[in-house]
Amino acid sequence: MENEFSIEDAIGKLWNKLDGWLDAIILKLPNFIMAIIVMILFYILARVIRKVLKNLLAKSVNQKSVQEIIS
Repeated sequence: MENEFSIEDAIGKLWNKLDGWLDAIILKLPNFIMAIIVMILFYILARVIRKVLKNLLAKSVNQKSVQEIIS
């Protein structure tokens, strides 16, 4: 019978599957790192813009609540 269960075949198929996953992860790693870098840069940019807006609004708007909403 060809439908016999073989541990060696099962382990071989498992390793082939895991090897394919590892290759896929390695191929996508640069994109993942670039996405993290872009996310960090935009976070820093948002903080800088918020700080600049707060400073500008502090000079022109007297109400603190309005300053917080806009910035």
